[in-house]
Amino acid sequence: MGMRLARPEPLNGLMVIALAVAPPLAAGAEARTCDSSLASSDGACSSPIERLRAAAAELASSSSPLSPSDEAAAQEAQRQLAALLSQRRPESRKRLPLSGAGASGKLFNASFVEAVAPFYHPDTGTELMGPLLYSLIRSTRPKLVVELGCGYTTLFLAQALRDAAAEARAEAKGFRKGDERRADGQRGRDWLLWGSHSAGRAVGEWREAGSFWGSGSFRRRAVAPYKPRLHCVDTFSSNPGLKSYYESADGFRRAAAALGVDGVLTVHTADWAGWEASLPAEFPPIDFLWWDGFQPPQFPLFWKRVSADGGICVLHSTLSNYRNWVWLQDLKLQQATTGFRDFELLSLLEPHKWAQNSCTVLRKVSGHDPAEVLVRPHP
Repeated sequence: MGMRLARPEPLNGLMVIALAVAPPLAAGAEARTCDSSLASSDGACSSPIERLRAAAAELASSSSPLSPSDEAAAQEAQRQLAALLSQRRPESRKRLPLSGAGASGKLFNASFVEAVAPFYHPDTGTELMGPLLYSLIRSTRPKLVVELGCGYTTLFLAQALRDAAAEARAEAKGFRKGDERRADGQRGRDWLLWGSHSAGRAVGEWREAGSFWGSGSFRRRAVAPYKPRLHCVDTFSSNPGLKSYYESADGFRRAAAALGVDGVLTVHTADWAGWEASLPAEFPPIDFLWWDGFQPPQFPLFWKRVSADGGICVLHSTLSNYRNWVWLQDLKLQQATTGFRDFELLSLLEPHKWAQNSCTVLRKVSGHDPAEVLVRPHP
């Protein structure tokens, strides 16, 4: 790549994405030499995948800290690595077991990284929250998502929902075909899904044997059309009491349209409590709540709206903000006194940061029936 990389910090998650996509090298191995037909005039490998592997190996082998004079070079290296991701050959994508699955999402596309970059604000400390939230959305596949505080993470959430919807459509197409085996006769990925013929047969057999007690709600949910929505709420105000880092909702709407995710996104200009009070009685339960700029006094307003059947709430900056930390200790005590039946709790800390360095994930289970997901082949 024409420069010596000095292990730059992942300013916006690009290094994390790049190294995750590059295939790992064996310990002590050198970057693999590419085919001579792919080499450029200076002998460098021109294959995107080979160049990405070589760049990742060089990053992994360097242990010197990043000096200020090298910061510009490091940022350029990140930009080039992101560009490589968008140059993957069509044949590399054909190896995925299902169109739209896993790493084929648009998060791994340089155009997405470029589109979200202008929305990053260093004061918010959400450079790693975006990829984390994206993965959580893809994994849990919520129908209704609410973000309190628009920002860098907004487009990650919208893209995750769009990619999850594309994955769901591909799955439904496979269900209709009954195509759960690969050309080589081995079982494909589809057999793991609730909507597959394999699941239908297995659940029927296990229910008859008395080892499955669910109603089949997850299977019905799996085969139903998946049409997610994201509501983002922000004041877009410069007033100290209602401070926002962004002037208006228009920039988010334009970026969403450019990325093709505007179909899932609605941006509301309002304060959080006012927006919650304006919701109609038929507003459905929230499946996934992401709260940037978390305010403990307003927690009851939104927690009551989170789905009791496994709804997820992610709160930012809970371990280094003293006010939030005290509130979290009280929440842990509440969890213990209810016999852990109401919610599950996990906090994550970014140990390399002293502020804006944590999040807490709550999963509401007061209305969740474990029998719906416990599939036991034996009584």
